[in-house]
Amino acid sequence: MIMPLGWGLDIARINVEWSRVFPKPMPEPPSGNVEVVGDRVVKVDVDERDLRRLDEAANKAAIEHYRVIFNDLKNRNIFFILNLYHWPLPLWIHDPIRVRRGDLSGPVGWLDTKTVINFARFAATWLGSLMI
Repeated sequence: MIMPLGWGLDIARINVEWSRVFPKPMPEPPSGNVEVVGDRVVKVDVDERDLRRLDEAANKAAIEHYRVIFNDLKNRNIFFILNLYHWPLPLWIHDPIRVRRGDLSGPVGWLDTKTVINFARFAATWLGSLMI
C-alpha cells in the first residue's frame, strides 16, 4: 500500500466490499436479536453467538486480504477511514436487473428491512475482527 505515502499523505479511505466478505447469504440472525416496528428496523443486537456464526460464514481469504492492508497502513503510521458501504450490494441482497424491470419479488436491496439488519451485522463483523 504505497500510494498514500507516494503522494505525501498520511491518511487513506479504504472500502470493504460486502460481497467479497459474504459472497453467499449471511446466516439468519438469532431469534430475538432484531426488533422491527412496522417497516422500520429499530434494533439489531449482534451478540457473541451471532458473531461466531458470521465468522464461520465469512470468506476467510477476503478477511485476510483486508487485514494485510490494514496492518500495512498501521505499520506505516497511516490513519485510515474504514468505508463499509460505497454503493454496491451483494447480489443475494439486491438484484438490480430484476428491480429495474419492476420485479420486486426477489432481493430488492434497501427496500427490504433484511438489508438494514444484515448491514448492521456486516459492520459488527468488522468492528469485532479487523480493528484488533
